[in-house]
Amino acid sequence: MALIKLYGFAGENRALHPSLLTENVGTSSLNQKPGYGDLRPWNAPANVGVSVASGTKTIYRMNRTVPSDTNYWLRWPTVVHAPWATPPVW
Repeated sequence: MALIKLYGFAGENRALHPSLLTENVGTSSLNQKPGYGDLRPWNAPANVGVSVASGTKTIYRMNRTVPSDTNYWLRWPTVVHAPWATPPVW
């Protein structure tokens, strides 16, 4: 397994020629949140294959510890605040 260590990653800089950049600056940085000094991915929505009925206004995923992504979805036809349900992870 290959191991890559990055110390003080400073993101990308397309304004300068690559030969003028320091070793902690890249020429291209894809799917990474800028401004933190490290590599943080953008979270993307996942397709879990759950069908949602027409007219649904609120959906929550309850019990994220189960192995199945298709179980334990709660839905309501109105806007609902369910603090007891685990909110979706964005």
